[in-house]
Amino acid sequence: MLSVTVGNEGNYVYVKEKMTWSKARDHCKSNYMDLASLRNATENVAMVDSPAWIGLHRYPYSHWSDGSRATYTNWNTGEPNNIGNKEHCVYMSVTSGYFFDFECGSLHCFACQEQQKQLNNLGK
Repeated sequence: MLSVTVGNEGNYVYVKEKMTWSKARDHCKSNYMDLASLRNATENVAMVDSPAWIGLHRYPYSHWSDGSRATYTNWNTGEPNNIGNKEHCVYMSVTSGYFFDFECGSLHCFACQEQQKQLNNLGK
């Protein structure tokens, strides 16, 4: 696992094991986390070295898996394209940092986010 801290938002934990989007989310949630929700370009850049499932899902991609509204996205040209009405989960490219929609059953590494509040509680 690789851990990256980004400002006050919390830590991103990159998991190299490949899983479907749902199994990746289950893994993140079982460790007091959720899939990564990238709120701005700074957070996106921090994750560029880690190709991964992220928490954006359910075409038309208006919300993150933690329930928050998606106000920031970084789609590649032509994305999201929802080919065959089957691409409902989002993967971030290591080479570009751009978002791509994929079938949720595809196997990819993934990034979890641990909220800063939870990190502070661990130190108590």
